[in-house]
Amino acid sequence: MRWLILLGSALMLVALASCANVMVMPAPVQVEPGVPASSPLAEAVLVQQCRAENCTLYPVALQAGQPLAGLEPLDLKRYSLQAFSPDGRTLAVVSYHDNTTLSDGQLSLVNLQQWQPVTTTLTFDHLGWLLFSPDGAMLLAGSFDQQFNPTSVTFTLVQIARQQIVAQATVPFLPRLVRFTPDGRGVMVYGIDSWQYGAVSDARPHVALLDAADLSLTWQTTLAEVRDGMYLLAPADHPEEDTISWSPAVVAAPDRPALYLVHADEDRLTVVEFDRRRVATVAVAPRLSWVERLLMLTARPAYAKVLNGTSKQAVVSPDGRYLYVVGTTYDYHEQEQTLTPLGLQVVESATGAEVAQLLSAAESVALAPDGERLYLHGWHRDPSKPYAAAWTEVVTTDHLEVIGRIEGYHLTPSRRLDGQPVLLASGVQQNGQTGFGIVDPVTLEMVHTWAGDGGGWWVLPEGMR
Repeated sequence: MRWLILLGSALMLVALASCANVMVMPAPVQVEPGVPASSPLAEAVLVQQCRAENCTLYPVALQAGQPLAGLEPLDLKRYSLQAFSPDGRTLAVVSYHDNTTLSDGQLSLVNLQQWQPVTTTLTFDHLGWLLFSPDGAMLLAGSFDQQFNPTSVTFTLVQIARQQIVAQATVPFLPRLVRFTPDGRGVMVYGIDSWQYGAVSDARPHVALLDAADLSLTWQTTLAEVRDGMYLLAPADHPEEDTISWSPAVVAAPDRPALYLVHADEDRLTVVEFDRRRVATVAVAPRLSWVERLLMLTARPAYAKVLNGTSKQAVVSPDGRYLYVVGTTYDYHEQEQTLTPLGLQVVESATGAEVAQLLSAAESVALAPDGERLYLHGWHRDPSKPYAAAWTEVVTTDHLEVIGRIEGYHLTPSRRLDGQPVLLASGVQQNGQTGFGIVDPVTLEMVHTWAGDGGGWWVLPEGMR
């Protein structure tokens, strides 16, 4: 019996020692989403419609597939950015009178329970990001230093209750992704040096962690192994043919302060752990037996097949375990562009192991809130037509089985304003107008369809766009 006690004590000491160097993070902020069922907007979703002179925002009643009666559309002027609060009861909107200068954009807060906008005195120039903190108390706005060829972004932290600016900070690179950490104490930023055409080949992506209380810089590093942007291959006598573009997939982990980057120029995965201040890069490769690994010792590294560039996009499973990645390579030659899809790739986020593949021509992917279905989006590209017809493949995540295909629409899993799940559809029609639809998630049949007057799109919570 004594040896069992000693063994148990030893194991406990080992466990404590292994945890000594691990930073313990506070639990993520939990907010129950949705307006009350008593609200007339409970079963609605939001649509933005744009015509020649202005854009409007209005709720759509899903039972009827039509704008909700008795509520006037909100004027979004010529251009706007929106963000839902975590509880889904407030919509922040910054709208601009002039969509060419993007100056003096005014912030409004829309109460989604009564459809009542409150216009604030706060304005923002050249806004690129707008998002709430996980507890909904703060609003983070990111503004470029100039509209064309920007070099930095200034973040502004607004306290919602007082509608006052409480902090500002400038980041000397151009963000591609901005997210609060799950506990709300930090802001994760990923970006690149320049978005200008023909960026120098030694430009590197960067990540930074800001303190969410005062936007002070907590940590920053350069991702030397990641390539993101436009790179010169040769003297640019024909710029479209002498440059190559890399656009990696970048996605935030749902359960911890981390980012996943699936490289575009080669089969690799970089994980940025902001709590540990650590960056790790691993090869993305099929999980192999020991015999296969032995044979791979003398093999050359595998690189993605690229022509003039590769773009990848990914979503992450609700438990953070898997990345679902799609991508496209493209070749531009003699004013013609050829696109080659890379198919669907399922990657284990912890190891980089490729656990499954599916042949598909998809260029983007969406994931159902419960993580059980993927919606693979693609286009029928016909140069003789003035529009590109959309399509969606519906795929199960457990066996990657294609259980349906919808022509003419991209399907988007989202939520109603009361938080209940819904499956939406949108696509460009032959007359150039936007077609909308509501889909039965089980049968994949269209419940309602209608055409918008001009261009339009769903206004959806973060992560469901």
